[in-house]
Amino acid sequence: MDFEYEQHERCQIELNSLVNVVETTISSELVGKEINLLSDDDLKLALSPVRAALDNIDTYALLGSPCCGSSGKILQPIHNEIQPIAPGVRYIHLREAYGIYSVGIFVFPPNAEIPLHDHPGMTVLSRVLYGTLGVKSYDVICEEEQPIKSSRRTSKKKAKKKAWHNVLRSVLLNPRRHKKEKVPSSTANMSSFVSQEQMKQEDPQQVGLHVYENEVKYLSAPDVTELYPRKGNLHHFKAGPEGAAVLDVLVPPYDTGDDRDCTYYVQADHLSKWCPKEKKIDSWLIASEQPRDFSCMGGIYKNFLGAVDAYDPMDDDTISSFD
Repeated sequence: MDFEYEQHERCQIELNSLVNVVETTISSELVGKEINLLSDDDLKLALSPVRAALDNIDTYALLGSPCCGSSGKILQPIHNEIQPIAPGVRYIHLREAYGIYSVGIFVFPPNAEIPLHDHPGMTVLSRVLYGTLGVKSYDVICEEEQPIKSSRRTSKKKAKKKAWHNVLRSVLLNPRRHKKEKVPSSTANMSSFVSQEQMKQEDPQQVGLHVYENEVKYLSAPDVTELYPRKGNLHHFKAGPEGAAVLDVLVPPYDTGDDRDCTYYVQADHLSKWCPKEKKIDSWLIASEQPRDFSCMGGIYKNFLGAVDAYDPMDDDTISSFD
């Protein structure tokens, strides 16, 4: 059998196995439920089969890498193998069912970072495929009372706003009928964003996001980590000296038209204080412009993983459905 064809087959078997668990879990545990009313603990329990599937991922099969050595497997960094070649963090888009879930791989070159950002109303389960990562995360305090969240979200266009459980039911029962309506990018909500200089003049307690700061965690393959609508919902990644790759499952994915856009933040350090009850730092974050030195471009790996176009995982321009 042709080696490249064999790699492709092994990859698709591994990916299909994960996607089947994701879709089965969502169908049995989340369809018909008002997901926004579920607690982080409820979501963790409901999605536990997905975490187990991530634990069992064969990285070498997924990335089409041969096994090397007499006693182990060696996986080389793949950043320079992603086409088209580009600097910065890369994203290999694998699967997506619009409004339900997306699966993809973030690939970090050495010492690269993804700035502090949020995942509004989302759950993300991540498996480190290779390399090491430092992760700084924040828990959202009383999200429904956050002034910046409410002002930012209510300024959105509501043309295709639906209860998420209804979207789930529609797509699962007739996956190719539900098509995404392109919502043009709006600058109306930019008033919620501030630059570094503007932040010094803002009162974070009036316009900021109230959070608990978690200690930095250091992850390495094959660690699995999770974030939920409240716990760990905002995070910042920094890869180690050899880079890293992280397989992400997002439930549901980013979608600016459904109030799930990605916002970057900076911390108001002068308001940080220790909270004895939570044994964490109580702090405030201010929405910020995307850092100019950060880029994340989609690409194709080994001609069988990824999107042809420059897919932006933090935007909502890609449509697909259950295969």
